[in-house]
Amino acid sequence: MRYILLTASIFALCACQTTGPETKSRNETAQSDVVVTTGTRRAKVAGSTPFSPPPVPAANYRAWDGSVSVRSAPAMVSPVPTSTSAGQTDPFSAAIGNGQTVELVNPEYETITETVVVQDATTELVTVPPVYGVDGTILSPSRTVERTVPAVTKSQSRRVAKGAPHYVIRDESGQIIRKFESRDEFEKFSNNPYKRVVDAPVSTFSSDVDTASYTLARSYLNRGQLPPQDAIRIEEVLNYFDYDYDMPRSEKVPFKPTIAVVPSPWNAQTKLVHIGVQGYAPPKSKRPPMNLVFLVDISGSMKAQNKLPMLQKSLCILLENLNAQDRVSIVTYGPRMETILVPTAGNRKEDIRAALAPLRAAGGTNGEAGLQQAYRVAEQSFIKGGANRVILATDGDFNIGISDARELKTFVEGKRDSGVYLSVLGFGNGNLKDNRMQALAQNGNGIAYFIDTLNEAKKVFGTDFSKSLVPIADDLKLQVEFNRNLVSE
Repeated sequence: MRYILLTASIFALCACQTTGPETKSRNETAQSDVVVTTGTRRAKVAGSTPFSPPPVPAANYRAWDGSVSVRSAPAMVSPVPTSTSAGQTDPFSAAIGNGQTVELVNPEYETITETVVVQDATTELVTVPPVYGVDGTILSPSRTVERTVPAVTKSQSRRVAKGAPHYVIRDESGQIIRKFESRDEFEKFSNNPYKRVVDAPVSTFSSDVDTASYTLARSYLNRGQLPPQDAIRIEEVLNYFDYDYDMPRSEKVPFKPTIAVVPSPWNAQTKLVHIGVQGYAPPKSKRPPMNLVFLVDISGSMKAQNKLPMLQKSLCILLENLNAQDRVSIVTYGPRMETILVPTAGNRKEDIRAALAPLRAAGGTNGEAGLQQAYRVAEQSFIKGGANRVILATDGDFNIGISDARELKTFVEGKRDSGVYLSVLGFGNGNLKDNRMQALAQNGNGIAYFIDTLNEAKKVFGTDFSKSLVPIADDLKLQVEFNRNLVSE
């Protein structure tokens, strides 16, 4: 039987990304899924009918701030990202700040036919019978040889855009005064290859607790657009929901698996194996004290209502769950870095709100200086035995200092041994640097969220407060060993 390994992470604090025999470094855990599909198709195609969206008539959409009208049919492809120069306010923020109208213009589409691989080329062992002479003697004994089985392909049609979607800004008379493309950026990824069980019977999964991809996709759909392909990470979509797994009874045995085997809906000859892992949830009375440093992006790209204003409201929701044993600090960064709140007891909520309230967005984005200062403050106010965490709230647009995702990864990796976690909250569209936020969270022992609505903020910092901020394990890895006598790939 052939298996395809898919990843599926579930809701709380743990999920899994397939990496073959090796694993990527991830962290904090509470609940996770591994989905193993048996079949002869890569997950991307899975023998299903190609998706061809029906035409959607033009319509009026309300923008993220509730006041800017976006008039367009849904976009079907990812806008092409470009870069923002240092100190430049992105066009979305500038238009919203001036009360202008932002309009999404979709490209024309054409249908193309292409050949896709349904089943990869492989090999099989074939027994060749013996060859006998006329007198019954064996001229050639029976033997086993390896034969190549060619790949199976099929043709399919799909719609592709002739060009990229773009945005235009109109003045009050309806005249176009500016044209620009979305600056959203995402890390590109490819499907995992097949693994022959005879060569690699053990697959190692690192826990992935993020949910950002689901809310990010939701924000695109709510604006009448299809999300970019690279914005969809299946493990994070599945991780968003609660599957009501059985809870471990004590912290002495902190994980409990739930395993199910079901028929595959796209291939009757195969099955899906679902492995969910639920982590122990400590009671509120046993929650450790928290040392939280809010690292707030106040650069010009954060002007929109779904960015800095929503960020301020989101952090105020988090405050409701803090008490006197907790500590909160606030560091801001834009064209310059500043510590606007020294470590303050969590029960002094009015003081913390007073520090957040006057923040305004302007200028460039010196994320490097902000990160360095936030870690410095967190280490100075470190609580031994507590949950020490920097919470970075941003659209990810670092255009002063370190801005490359690989350099950011190297920087936060060097801070992991300090015992300070890094979580990332993403806000807004049109200038979102998801690739940089993922690099920070994945390598900073933290979680990445995308906050698209105030209700999402209430979920992350209200309903799921402990799951979001209190880790129960570091660098969790899960291993699945396949029986080579029953599973081929």
